[in-house]
Amino acid sequence: RPHGRILLKRLGERAAGASAAAHFATISHRNLVENVPRIDAHRLRKVCERCRQLRVEVEDSGEYSALLVGRPQTFVDASINVDEYPEALWLMVAHYFASPCAEGLVLPGGRYACAQALMSLELPFLCGYSLGRICHIVQLAISKRRILGYLNGQVVPYRCSEAVVKEICAQQQQPAVLGPRAVPELPLATLEQARACLWQMLSSEDGQEPVSVPLPNVKRLFRSRFNLDLSETALGQSRLCELLHDPRFHDVCEVRLQGNGYIVVRAEPTPVLSRSEISLAAALSPACAPGSLETWPVCETTWA
Repeated sequence: RPHGRILLKRLGERAAGASAAAHFATISHRNLVENVPRIDAHRLRKVCERCRQLRVEVEDSGEYSALLVGRPQTFVDASINVDEYPEALWLMVAHYFASPCAEGLVLPGGRYACAQALMSLELPFLCGYSLGRICHIVQLAISKRRILGYLNGQVVPYRCSEAVVKEICAQQQQPAVLGPRAVPELPLATLEQARACLWQMLSSEDGQEPVSVPLPNVKRLFRSRFNLDLSETALGQSRLCELLHDPRFHDVCEVRLQGNGYIVVRAEPTPVLSRSEISLAAALSPACAPGSLETWPVCETTWA
């Protein structure tokens, strides 16, 4: 749908394209991004509301859409995972991104910007598809087809993506260092340290009432509170969520869906299990252990 933010973006891009054409400059995706003029969003909405050829609809979020009067709404929802494209298209897409032609190819991380960059490449198999359709193809290529993936916030062929790197590292139980760092800056958390720190993190100050932590914050808190790097790949899993679902953490924490994201909470006590207390300070090395730490219950089961 033509939401206000999309109208702003498209009008700016069209103005930048017209300016480049008037000066006989090469029109590229980079030119469009760098030369988009600033448009007053409030004034644009007023113009839409006053135009008799447009019908402005206000969304629940407060965003608005500007629709052409008398024109059927045939917009593409690029966020859905419904794949109605021919298999022949996906074969060509997969072949291209697996070929030497896509070697070193790095695309913008945003779905919309990525689709624009692909359009600028004038790939034969995307000929005839609208920008909205290509946005949807990008979404499916990432989320469903595993043809594209992310690396450092940008879109790359899946074979070069973080997901593949982490899968390989998880198989070898090695830390996956992505980005500019050559080696981890902090010591890696061992299994016992990870369990102990998680229990401490998910406990209140008095150690009685459990607290919840957003899943994306877990690794950051390991670094800031315990001076440790929690590496899921070093512990044999390619994703943090999968690590916390691992049976080795069942008596420590649970991952739950809350709203649009996931939270981590302390596991409920299991009467069947025999528990003993160990010190978190004992699990941490002396160099990185906090000054005063509580004891936490841990299952006596050992793992091979």
